[in-house]
Amino acid sequence: MANETPPPVSSVSVTDLAEARSEGRLDSGVASVLGAELAYIDALRAKRDRPGRDQIGLSGLCISGGGIRSATFATGVLQALAAGGKLKDFDYLSSVSGGGYIASSVTWLLSKMGQGTSSENPQFGVDPRNFPYGTENPNPSASGDLIHRDTVDQIKMYQYLKSHGQYLTPGKGITLMSLLAVIIRAMFLSLIVAIPITAAVYTFLQVLPERLIEAFTPELDVDIFVYLRAMSYVTIVLLAVASVIYSLVIPDSKSHEETPIKYRLRRLYDRYSGLLLTIAATTFAVSLVPMIKSSIGGAALLSGLVLGGLIFIFTSIGKTSPVPMKIFTSLAACLFLYGLFVVSHRVGGWASNTITGTIVEREYALPLGEFWPFWIPYVGLSVALLCGRFINLNYISISRYYRDRLMETFMPDINSAMHDVTGPSHTANSARLCDLISVENPNGPYHILNTNLNLSGADSRLRRNRGGDNFILSPFYCGSSETGWRSTKEFLNGGLTLATATAVSGAAAAPNSGVGGKGVTRDASVSIIMTLLNLTLGFWIPHPMRKQKRFTFPNHFNPVLLSLLVNTYNVNRKFLELGDGGFFENLSLYEMIRRRMRLIVVSDAGADPDYRFDDLLNAMQKVQVDFGVKIGFEVNGSPINPQNYFKSDNSTMPEFGHLAGTINYSDGSKGVIILIKASIIKDLDLHIMAYKDKNPEFPHQSTADQSFTDDQVDAYRRLGYEITRRMIAAENERL
Repeated sequence: MANETPPPVSSVSVTDLAEARSEGRLDSGVASVLGAELAYIDALRAKRDRPGRDQIGLSGLCISGGGIRSATFATGVLQALAAGGKLKDFDYLSSVSGGGYIASSVTWLLSKMGQGTSSENPQFGVDPRNFPYGTENPNPSASGDLIHRDTVDQIKMYQYLKSHGQYLTPGKGITLMSLLAVIIRAMFLSLIVAIPITAAVYTFLQVLPERLIEAFTPELDVDIFVYLRAMSYVTIVLLAVASVIYSLVIPDSKSHEETPIKYRLRRLYDRYSGLLLTIAATTFAVSLVPMIKSSIGGAALLSGLVLGGLIFIFTSIGKTSPVPMKIFTSLAACLFLYGLFVVSHRVGGWASNTITGTIVEREYALPLGEFWPFWIPYVGLSVALLCGRFINLNYISISRYYRDRLMETFMPDINSAMHDVTGPSHTANSARLCDLISVENPNGPYHILNTNLNLSGADSRLRRNRGGDNFILSPFYCGSSETGWRSTKEFLNGGLTLATATAVSGAAAAPNSGVGGKGVTRDASVSIIMTLLNLTLGFWIPHPMRKQKRFTFPNHFNPVLLSLLVNTYNVNRKFLELGDGGFFENLSLYEMIRRRMRLIVVSDAGADPDYRFDDLLNAMQKVQVDFGVKIGFEVNGSPINPQNYFKSDNSTMPEFGHLAGTINYSDGSKGVIILIKASIIKDLDLHIMAYKDKNPEFPHQSTADQSFTDDQVDAYRRLGYEITRRMIAAENERL
């Protein structure tokens, strides 16, 4: 692979990728994708006067998920690596979720666009003298080789980062109420589509059958909901009869041998009994809608909206609810859906009365008084259809707010950062990801942002259980094993920005998604609420291998309506949803293993107060299944369980906060992995321990805390720096 001639970006064969995928070769096509990456890396190594890949192999730096906690810890890791002259030796920078905040910040500040066009602007790099956030050891009593004095520009950049730890509510008019307003906007723009359309369906289902029956039997007082209730009773009777027949026919007292016909009958019962029960429950529930008072229905809808918003907030920040989540989410789903049905039914009845000019004298009819103009229902439905078709879901969801705040904090306009001014980041807002780097002018490690491709409805049981596949966003290619890879210049019509890619990689709340394929957001009731109300940080994309139409964008009908009627979360659909890469793998290790790194350094600052290493175990399991790669760790040449190494009390805390291990590739080759773990170690400086004394959960404070104070940012940064400084001293030969 290392000796292949890199093909141009546009030469990857989509047909070959599709055939390889159908044959089950998950990593087929990667060699071609690597071509463009390796051409860039070769140019980068030549610029830095480093040995070729055939001599020392590839190296990658991974930054884990964990929100602002991971970003601030990794800031110290990057500073120490730059101070020790090691950051320039990495070919790849792989990030996921919160790790992407700081990784994207470095990628942005190393680019020409990030540095601006003025000759007075600082020219940042990866050396001690010009790393954007400085390399000076934060420990005032430090001595040794890693002693540098930061420049004024480096000090200003770090000060800007430190003072913006509360990135979601930066001030200057953008406050917590702004975030709340955006959440309400997402729900409102969804309800003005959902309610009129549901009401129209109710009107159709109620009025049309009634008119047909009245035409033939005018003496009957028709109420379609009475028939629905009768239907539910009939369905229950059918299910009961089927059960009795099953009990009489299936057992065989004469022989214990199985017969094919009886097995098929059992399968039929198992398959369709559930369907009959669903029909019975649904028709009975719908038939009761008219009996619910309008005020109760409105209150239920409002309560469901509030609970739905709370679910979104809880899941997006990794916090559990005050009550058991299963009960909480089920209650929210029932209230919201039933409230929606009741309100839609009343609106449908009002629309019918307004259009026909008649009053339906039923106990559940709305008190209209004077009739409204007959055309108002038509206008309401037209607005719903128009908004449902032409509103781009990616732009009205909370994800856009999240994206803009990340961009303004971690990809600021350079002049704003130099003056510590909170404001818009105009350059990053329009800067395309594909334009950030070039082979002609390499400026930093090749950055891969990892996201999760939602495949909860995939045919493959493996993909369904995992919940997705690792989907990369990078300057040259975007894609995954399941979809194939497309040139970033063509993906989304070339409009993908680094800011959007960073937000998508950290989209911690999305329907039918969850860490490692698990979690409350995989629950059907939660997913229905989140989908209907567009309460998601996820990002819809057209399938990478389909023709990219200029005006194709996700809307309320496709994919939202389709995802509610049929589980559309599979690779065969027109639109695919990307979410937090941590849903698949939270160390961003997967793609580095796929590329067979000789050296991988991982910054792990995921919330892990008990040192269970769930993220590491998940990554190890996935790379073993997909690539046949085994990873083991050792101390002083002896194998060790990472859990045992870090689980210590104050009297036996370790000297180092890292572990080194071996990567055993399927072809017999080996690599080195160094895991840097956010942990308390011996002899930390006064600033870190003072913060620890006040905050016992440090350095594993909840991911729910996404609003860091200045001293909190600095504590994590100092810890990352010190652990990495000691790692370099201990592992210099491996590096």
